[in-house]
Amino acid sequence: MNKIFIFFSVIMLTFSLSAQEFGIQAGMNITNITSNIFIVGDYENETNKKGGINCGLNAIFPLTDVMSIKTGLLYSEKGALSENSGLKMSWAFTYMEFPINIAYSIYNQISLIAGPYFGFLMRAKSKVWGSAYFLEQPIDEENYIKEDMPALDFGINIGTSFSINESTSLGAGYQVGLTDINNDRYAEATHSNIHIEITYLFNN
Repeated sequence: MNKIFIFFSVIMLTFSLSAQEFGIQAGMNITNITSNIFIVGDYENETNKKGGINCGLNAIFPLTDVMSIKTGLLYSEKGALSENSGLKMSWAFTYMEFPINIAYSIYNQISLIAGPYFGFLMRAKSKVWGSAYFLEQPIDEENYIKEDMPALDFGINIGTSFSINESTSLGAGYQVGLTDINNDRYAEATHSNIHIEITYLFNN
């Protein structure tokens, strides 16, 4: 896993140096986990959204006057919150992501963006805390669960970007996770993420 991450990191840094434009981005994630349980029929297990950050490097390779490839190496925090019978639960995941997006300029400063992303799991933690009627005393537990989860997350990006000037742009989008991050055969779970970021580009 570490060798794969180092390999992609080297490729990304090489691409950044050879790209016509490269830059940095920082923003926030509003994430959730969609889970379906298959024990008695199919139903969705509801969780609540959780905040996180995204930041990292961007590289842009123009294809035509209106179309380009936008990729990067991004630190991205994901997860979800839940509450049941007085107990609160939190899942927190840290990924290094490699998006491969196509950006298409539709009008002056506005572009549409879509493409796949690959996320490499760096850290995963679950936490349970609070009091419940069936417990004799409050509970406060943390568990690191990286070994119980897939090392790779894959999904689709869709979004838009607005150029403030030649160097700075605002972006927003939605990630649809396609990888089942739950090893339970009776349930499946996937990431979802609404992200907002600001990007500053340097011209090579």
